[in-house]
Amino acid sequence: MGGPSRQIGISVTTPTYENPMAEEERTSEPDSPNRREFLRRSALGTAVAGLGLGGAFAAEESGKRRFDRADEINAIREAYLAVPDEAVFLERARVLLECHEKYAHLSSGLRQGKTVDELCDRITPIVNPCDILLGRILEEVPSAQDELFIKDNPRLFVSPGDPGRLDSTSIYIPDWAQLLRLGITGLVREVEASGEADGRVVDEKVRIHRDYLQGVRLSLMAISRLMNRYADRADQLAGETADSQVAARLSEAAATCRKVSSSPPATFREALQLFSFFHTVLSCIIGGRNVTPGRMDQYLLPCYQRDIATGVITRSEAVVLLAVAMIRLSQLTGNIAVDFDSTKRSPNRYSHHYVTLAGRTPDGASGVNELSFAFLEAIRLVDYREPSLCIRWFEGIDEEFWREALRLMRDRIPSFAYNDHVVVPTLVRCGMPERQALDYAHCACLICFLPGDGVGSARANHNLPRYVLLAINGGRDLLSGEQKGPATPAPDALRDFDDLVDAVRTQARVGLEKALERHATQVKRYPLPVWPLFAEHLQTGYRYWEHKTKHADQQCIGVATGVDSLLAIRELVYRRKTVTLAKLVSILKDNFRGHEPLRQSLLHQTPSYGSDDEEVLEMIRLVGDMWAEEVNRVGANSKEIKVRPGFHSWLYNIQMGKQTAATPDGRFDGEPLSSDHLPSPGKGRAPTEMLNAMARLPHRQSCSGGTTFRLSRSHFDGENGLDLLSSLIRTYFAQGGLQLHFVFADTATLQDAINYPERYEDLLVRVTGFSEYFVRLSPEVQQEILRRELACAVDQPTTDTPREER
Repeated sequence: MGGPSRQIGISVTTPTYENPMAEEERTSEPDSPNRREFLRRSALGTAVAGLGLGGAFAAEESGKRRFDRADEINAIREAYLAVPDEAVFLERARVLLECHEKYAHLSSGLRQGKTVDELCDRITPIVNPCDILLGRILEEVPSAQDELFIKDNPRLFVSPGDPGRLDSTSIYIPDWAQLLRLGITGLVREVEASGEADGRVVDEKVRIHRDYLQGVRLSLMAISRLMNRYADRADQLAGETADSQVAARLSEAAATCRKVSSSPPATFREALQLFSFFHTVLSCIIGGRNVTPGRMDQYLLPCYQRDIATGVITRSEAVVLLAVAMIRLSQLTGNIAVDFDSTKRSPNRYSHHYVTLAGRTPDGASGVNELSFAFLEAIRLVDYREPSLCIRWFEGIDEEFWREALRLMRDRIPSFAYNDHVVVPTLVRCGMPERQALDYAHCACLICFLPGDGVGSARANHNLPRYVLLAINGGRDLLSGEQKGPATPAPDALRDFDDLVDAVRTQARVGLEKALERHATQVKRYPLPVWPLFAEHLQTGYRYWEHKTKHADQQCIGVATGVDSLLAIRELVYRRKTVTLAKLVSILKDNFRGHEPLRQSLLHQTPSYGSDDEEVLEMIRLVGDMWAEEVNRVGANSKEIKVRPGFHSWLYNIQMGKQTAATPDGRFDGEPLSSDHLPSPGKGRAPTEMLNAMARLPHRQSCSGGTTFRLSRSHFDGENGLDLLSSLIRTYFAQGGLQLHFVFADTATLQDAINYPERYEDLLVRVTGFSEYFVRLSPEVQQEILRRELACAVDQPTTDTPREER
């Protein structure tokens, strides 16, 4: 049935730097569009030339150069990113299936350890002649017979961590500094020492605890062996090639990988090899999603400074190594990694990777250093949607570094700014020591995590416009008529606007209480190898792998839709008395059918979010403060979980909008709710007015979330443009704004990209917390981004008609 699987990324012995798939492709099925596009976009050499780095390499050293040629870097990028989305990690799935049957009788910890042990001993080490850092994963285009196997075992290909076999709910930041400080063998010693010291564990828990520690030890030692297997393969290829440069590079890669398999890294290259390999194990072999690199410019700095000072490495070589390490992060994630439209069959296909730079150090000093600058250069070489750079802004940030970061944002290279003066105090208010809070990093689409802290924040999404609709209808859903919320007063019993606000509070409070009940039962699991990279777990012993959520972010979605709905009700029902609340409820149930003049009045003749109108700003404050107060009120009743208010929608505003009736702001039922902190489409004014409105939300009580903001590129050209962009961000942050990332593309460009996608294959846009090529997004996400950009435009006309008439 079918032919053999087509293997991707297999080692070749030719001394050239061509894509190792090239010969097979000439005799195989046609390329996928995604794959062809990646081959076309593999133009890293052009980027290097544009930066002038080729000359810099030659100028820095006249002797031997190991990995500085643009074509070599380009080959590395091409080999990693040109893999078609059809390819899967078949070996992993087959080993997992066998181990599940083979070790079913063992306890969870020992079963996981033995499974990792077999994976590391049985998967094929893939080495390419262009490799600088080892750890390439074998991906195969399935045959017809393979497809039957995949159909019978779907979760082996899509479930993060393969729950029940390799437990990991993902989304975490290990203590990478601890990994580099101790090395793998040092981590093994930590595990062994913990087992010896934990004689306190008694009764039936002893065996479970010991089995678990044995599983951790087995998995760490297996990773060490796997690194040696990769080193052996690199040495083998070095001996087979006639190209002396290729042989030297492979031999050095092998020696580096073999060294860190048994000892802590002593050089910058060794540190990156250990980090990169361990990350590959966690994300690709174990199958964890959003395994985040964290503050790389901090924990890699000692090795970098030592190597630069002693001449072991040049700065340009370090930049290339960083670029390669960042390219490696996206293995197995697929060419499209948006939850609504991801075709890759891989447990980490939805992964988004964030490297956090700058900010302040735990002692309060500036965290900007020479490695921070090197990362800014490296991300230009990567020239891809991943990873994103999170720039932790603070008063006193190095101005040269800040301007270089602004250039990345302006050039649509994935990067954004976070406000230290909002995040750090919020973490401290949540009970975290300031020294620890100052070490936060960004993870998983706008969440602030602490490296090595273990369990991150849970999330609950709350539909604010729906709470408003429940409040004006006695707690009954407008679409189904069912009692979905608490029984608040009927429409005709809400005598004034204050009564309505009280009803909205009640609906929100009950929704929050239900969310807290769900959080109390949530358990986070992490894979065995990271056990010693979470400090608290050395003390908690056998309970490590089942940690209950400690923090829970309560995200208020559809903020502008909710604010505008309340503004409209207050204006039409309680001030002008144009319509009764009961009549308005009836009109919303009918989706404005027969009431288009009223809808147009709601859209264009009532104040709305996004303007500097003082009443609008006051309503934003009222709604934001109400949300924060209710979150804190519900959280005060919890002893185990600290809840935090937030205002981030991700893309849930699209899903929630489909299930939400028409709203009093003039929105039809089923349409998306407003996104993040932005105004509703067509209602935004000048950028400064919108930012002023957004700043009225109580961001200082939130440490997660953010918003994507559109700006015209032409307004920010040149050095003066950077001054303007910097001023915009600084002013917003001074008002208490939390985070900003930008889309520098006008609505005409986006619309043209929808109509003629072949012309815009390299149009990179910020979606929400992550970047993606616009033409690869699903149509509904494209339309959401276009609507969002219209929300940032001035005086955009509205031509909506009811769905029944479209």
